[in-house]
Amino acid sequence: MPDFSQGFAAFSSISPIVASIPDEKLGHKYLNPQGRQFWEVVKGNLKRKWETLYRRPYSGEIEIRPDEEYLAKRKTSKLISLKGHHIVRGHLVPFSIKADPQIIALGYSAGFGGRNSLGFGMVETRRHKV
Repeated sequence: MPDFSQGFAAFSSISPIVASIPDEKLGHKYLNPQGRQFWEVVKGNLKRKWETLYRRPYSGEIEIRPDEEYLAKRKTSKLISLKGHHIVRGHLVPFSIKADPQIIALGYSAGFGGRNSLGFGMVETRRHKV
């Protein structure tokens, strides 16, 4: 486990990060990391993981910043077909996070965003800051 004791980490995606909201027609509306809502959904998901694990609300701040330069230059979107009929859209995007070291470690261990049980949201630490 990397050392997150400083309350900061910079990550690269190993597998796509998924952020979605309910949609009546589509079932799920997959969000884009260039929009603020994508990162709000990722933060909300991380807080729910905390609440499930510790059985209490997370009271600290979480600041997530995507690598804007990377987003401007590269296509991040990946479509993944599950069992041939369900399509999931995720994004490979580097980001940094400032938060309590325990919640950063939770995201690192459990994954960021949704669909983690399917292997989405895995990250690795980066040497340089975003």
